Amino acid sequence: MSEKAPDCESSDPNDCRYWCYKPIPAKFVTVSQTVLKSDASTTKTVVPGYEKTYTKKVMVSVLQLKLSMYLLFMVLSRKLF
Repeated sequence: MSEKAPDCESSDPNDCRYWCYKPIPAKFVTVSQTVLKSDASTTKTVVPGYEKTYTKKVMVSVLQLKLSMYLLFMVLSRKLF
């Protein structure tokens, strides 16, 4: 971008600037290409696992319990849905 023009009457210097475009020559690059023998594929492998159970204790506030009971009552009485 150019400097502020000397005959600019605006207090904002951006009002009197102009763009100067310069031609930039193109740059070419050669990129090597690898071709696969076949398309990509997947295989399934069975991995032996195990089952485990655990117990989880959850603390519920009285307000949450009342809200859950109210919503259950509304669903059962079909007033909500």
